[in-house]
Amino acid sequence: FKCIRIPYLSQKFISTTKFQNSYYEKYLSRAISFSKTVSPRKCLDTATVIMTTGGYDGNNCLLASFAFNTITQKWGSLAPMKVARHDHGTVLIWNKVFVIGGLNSHRGPISNVECFNPSQNQWSEVCEMNSKRKSAGVCVYNDKIFVSGGLDGSYNALDTVEFYDHELNTWNMFMPMNEARYCHGLVGNETCLFAIGGWKSASLERYYNSQWCLLSPMSIPRAGATYLIFNNKIYVFGGYSERYCVSSLEIYDITLDNWVIQSSSQISRWRAGSTLVNNKLFIIGGRDCSWKYLDIVESYDLERDEWSIDLPFPFQVMGLECSTLNLPKHFIRFSK
Repeated sequence: FKCIRIPYLSQKFISTTKFQNSYYEKYLSRAISFSKTVSPRKCLDTATVIMTTGGYDGNNCLLASFAFNTITQKWGSLAPMKVARHDHGTVLIWNKVFVIGGLNSHRGPISNVECFNPSQNQWSEVCEMNSKRKSAGVCVYNDKIFVSGGLDGSYNALDTVEFYDHELNTWNMFMPMNEARYCHGLVGNETCLFAIGGWKSASLERYYNSQWCLLSPMSIPRAGATYLIFNNKIYVFGGYSERYCVSSLEIYDITLDNWVIQSSSQISRWRAGSTLVNNKLFIIGGRDCSWKYLDIVESYDLERDEWSIDLPFPFQVMGLECSTLNLPKHFIRFSK
């Protein structure tokens, strides 16, 4: 033979083979011994999954992270966060998931920020925000993480905005919004930031050319809705509107500055998690009009304007957040 991998050689091969030079015999013997101490690399076969973080199950504020494979329709667990939280924000940027702020059962609103590396299934803490924030709006804009509003450590509503500089690992203050908001949405595109709704609010404001200005409002106030920007449109689903939860989906056309009501889902809910996978908007968990915690997962097909029911979450939960990402399959631990 011409070539063979050293781990496949045995010590018997060394003892039964005649070497012209003892150096090669000693070298191979040491190499074989070393190879036995090294674990084989795991397959880096990846899957596109919905990753969920944190939440509240009615009894506990959660550390847990889960992964849902939309192809196999299976839920599995990932490495837990370092700090339990719910009603936080998440963004996917620089191939990592950042979990920002939220409410911790023992500490109240927090300024803590954690980063999940999907290639290692590991969490690390990064620089904390300037303010403690629960139920804040979080998005990516100009390749930076932006956070707006929320409730501070004294549960006061905030109008302040700050952004994270990845290179300097610092948070910097930004121009405040026109009004204080919490349980609202914050989304961004290439040129603008949009702050949407919030507690008892239907308003929409846009940051453009160094100023915030009001645009056409939604049809109803929405707090704790889900928010998505895609193909020059903003999708707002569910939420709490004054005395009741809603099941309607409202879509804002950025070019035309108008809102359109689309088909409603089967479930009215707020404080749910959401993310986009292959032109489908997934809605996970939340709380309904009777204050019941939900494990129901629905998906909305953006092209067909159709809702469907998917495999439920492992348990009933609200205040969780969701992201869509690729990660090695072997990190996902499926329950037996």
